[in-house]
Amino acid sequence: MSRLIAVKSKESAGFEKVISSLGGDVEVIVEPNMSAALELLRKNGADGVIADRESFPPAPQPVTGVDPQGVLSAIQEGLAVISRDLCILWANKAFEHRGSHAAVPGPDGAPSDAGGGIVGVPCYRFLHDRNEACIGCEVVETFNTARQAKRVHQTMDGSYWESVSSPVFNGLGEVVQAVLVTRDVSERVFLESKIESIYQAGKHLASLDWAQLSRMTLDERIEHIKQNVVSHTEKLLKLDSLVIRQLDERTGELKPMIYVGHSSDEEKAIRDLKVLAQREGYGITGYVAATGQSYLCRNAATDPLIRRQTTEFGSQVTVPLRLNDRVVGTMAIRSAKPWAYSIEDMKFLEIFANFVAIALNTANLIQLEHAVTHGRIAERIAHEISNPINAVMNDVYLMLQEYIGHDSNTISKLRDIEHNIDRVKEVLSQITRDRAPALPAEPREEDPVLKGKRILVADDDEAIRETMSDVLAKDGCIVEAAADGLEVMEMIDARPPYDLILSDIKMPRRDGYEIYSHVRERFPDMPVILMTAYGYDPSHSIVKARIKGLEVVLFKPFKVTMLRKAVHDALVAGAQAREN
Repeated sequence: MSRLIAVKSKESAGFEKVISSLGGDVEVIVEPNMSAALELLRKNGADGVIADRESFPPAPQPVTGVDPQGVLSAIQEGLAVISRDLCILWANKAFEHRGSHAAVPGPDGAPSDAGGGIVGVPCYRFLHDRNEACIGCEVVETFNTARQAKRVHQTMDGSYWESVSSPVFNGLGEVVQAVLVTRDVSERVFLESKIESIYQAGKHLASLDWAQLSRMTLDERIEHIKQNVVSHTEKLLKLDSLVIRQLDERTGELKPMIYVGHSSDEEKAIRDLKVLAQREGYGITGYVAATGQSYLCRNAATDPLIRRQTTEFGSQVTVPLRLNDRVVGTMAIRSAKPWAYSIEDMKFLEIFANFVAIALNTANLIQLEHAVTHGRIAERIAHEISNPINAVMNDVYLMLQEYIGHDSNTISKLRDIEHNIDRVKEVLSQITRDRAPALPAEPREEDPVLKGKRILVADDDEAIRETMSDVLAKDGCIVEAAADGLEVMEMIDARPPYDLILSDIKMPRRDGYEIYSHVRERFPDMPVILMTAYGYDPSHSIVKARIKGLEVVLFKPFKVTMLRKAVHDALVAGAQAREN
């Protein structure tokens, strides 16, 4: 039995008469439109297709005043039509130019001009000077899969080109040709490469070996970080010299920490030059530190912020170093050539500077935390031995009373003991007075928002835990403390709801992210603040917690004012969330 597909777009007596005249030996399958009919024809086959006039798509009307060939040739991307045997059927001028760097063999195998004679030339020969298709050829993939395919090629001159191959179908849905579009993507590839370099450099700086650094002196740590910073900066951007300054928040002075690429006289000048974080009078560095805005000096000979017009260097990029959204220093790179840097270079340096700030904070934080620990130990020692010392003093006093008028040698020894005990008490008092506090004590008024609030402080460092508890207790907070993550969770489950959880990220048994997630499951509106030292977050707890809604992260070391403000804001936000 013959099989016929009929396309009937509307009721028509004439069309029905034609179908009925076919006879009983013809199977007629009716489809509502031509597309459905062609799809059925491709899948199941048929002896023919019959359709009414309305089922055929209208013929495309030419656009007046437009030259299609001219439009295709004006396109900046290379454009070509490729046959199934991978030969060029047509190409615009941009495509011809794209392949002109490669020698195109003529009929006798000798190189020929790429010009307009590329029709019939295999695309792989024209584009890549090869005698066969490349492995992974995007055009071959299009013919094999009936899908768009793309690939990026590097040419002999070091540039990068992207080729996108798209299928052209006939009425039966078969791929009969491929349209190949080529474009220069060198700038994009170089940009991606630079971003990847920044990521790798930042990853390396942020993962500096804590154990290794802790065994170094402060100068050794700075030198270690200096080598890493300089090495990565030179890979990212071309530079002749680099200066990193740290902001002294007490005096506003920007003190040089790292400087390379200078003569000995220039290094001395850098050390001797006093630079303050002020908009005017202290050049680009002072301006950047005061405003927190990066600055691109394209030409040092004419830039208005250069303190004195100079030909010693050509151009400079200066960016702020930031921690917790506050400026802690500046980073500047220079080139001997004017116009050596672009806005994109400045953006790259800004990103990299964030990692530099974390790395430098690591070096300073170690020293601070050691000072904190030593200070707390000194306080603890003074507290623990005060009673025994007083008891010894009482015994010495009684013995002196008893031996008055008797053995002078014994009395002399007791007097020496009394003197030495006084000396011990004086030294301990001096140590506890001069120690460097973890959170510098500052004059303040009691915050009524904090008063009476139950806060759970979690940190595996006892000194940090006690210091923070002391600070919050002075505002009237009811503070409870925990030394590991599992203990925090158990306290949250077993006790009345806290007003705030303040937890370190690096905790034994359960980390900061696990604590945050547990709180969110139990008490969705309970505010949580996570803390981390020197950017330490190997398990990406901060990133994962931010995805779940974490808003506040404190980076150690932080000031008392910063801690109190973070707690204040979190408590206010928590109260508002509960009301809503």
